[in-house]
Amino acid sequence: MKKRNKFRWGIISTGIIANKMAEAINQVPGSEILGVASRRQENARGFAEKYHIKNAFYPYSELITNPDVDIIYIGVPNPFHYELIIESLNNGKHVLCEKPFTLNAKESRECIDLARKKNLFLMEAMWSRFFPAMKELKQIIRDEKLGQLHQVTGDFMIERAYDPEHRLYNIDLGGGALLDIGVYLLSIAQFFLGKPESVAGVARIGSTGVDMLDNMHLRYPGDVYASFVCGFTGYKPYEFVISGSEGYCKITSPFYCPSSFVLGNMGTKKSYNFPYRGNGYIHMIEAVQESILKGETENPLMPLEETFFQMETMDKLRDQWNLIYPGEKR
Repeated sequence: MKKRNKFRWGIISTGIIANKMAEAINQVPGSEILGVASRRQENARGFAEKYHIKNAFYPYSELITNPDVDIIYIGVPNPFHYELIIESLNNGKHVLCEKPFTLNAKESRECIDLARKKNLFLMEAMWSRFFPAMKELKQIIRDEKLGQLHQVTGDFMIERAYDPEHRLYNIDLGGGALLDIGVYLLSIAQFFLGKPESVAGVARIGSTGVDMLDNMHLRYPGDVYASFVCGFTGYKPYEFVISGSEGYCKITSPFYCPSSFVLGNMGTKKSYNFPYRGNGYIHMIEAVQESILKGETENPLMPLEETFFQMETMDKLRDQWNLIYPGEKR
């Protein structure tokens, strides 16, 4: 791929997160959005006009095969991630793909192996890891300022009106609480604690066949235990708490895009603020571009093997729930 004065992005999607990504890319020096692609041509044109993008593509392949595109962001529904990652890599593009990376670990491994073979950058778009507060907390845990870690708890509950056609409830679109919001809890825990040694969980399966309420229990190296709840059936504070022998850390709500956290123990409690820029996606976009400039094919804050382990963990949970998506090959 030729070196350019700017990173030229292509966006596949016109959904909510794609809008946030476009807003952020337009604020990052050294980047521009060359084109957007959608299943519906009118959606692509409207998105392009909104964010001052030169080209609106239909179908996706027009964007993927465009020789002027350097890196592609994929934000379509979950079952289509795998095929678009593969097609993009085979056309020499770097790829940033929305979470969950793929439907399962087998698909993830194939994508990772191909990216390494092609010597191209590939990353799951877990934006939470790139916030200044998260990176600071990672160092606090590394320095053992919380002492010996014992327990992690987290909740991610939203009230979502039941609609069998909505992607969250549609099994054909890879719906369910685990892949949509549980992935945050598991990925952030892995960021701090490493690969889980064991995983167990129960889920309430709805009438459309997807998980609507999940309760997960994991054990991590060092005899650290985690308990997480996620679902679409009610509200709870978006909390994430790490407990140790010398104190605790509470990532203030919402934990997945934090600007502060609280450190405390039985006698003290202090809040630390780490503001993020723009809508928060800027930090991840800059990290991706910096990695590519360095010649890296993955970013150290979101390495590919951690994405693979993450997919393995979710596979194990879904196996316990007998939740398999249509056409899924495991």
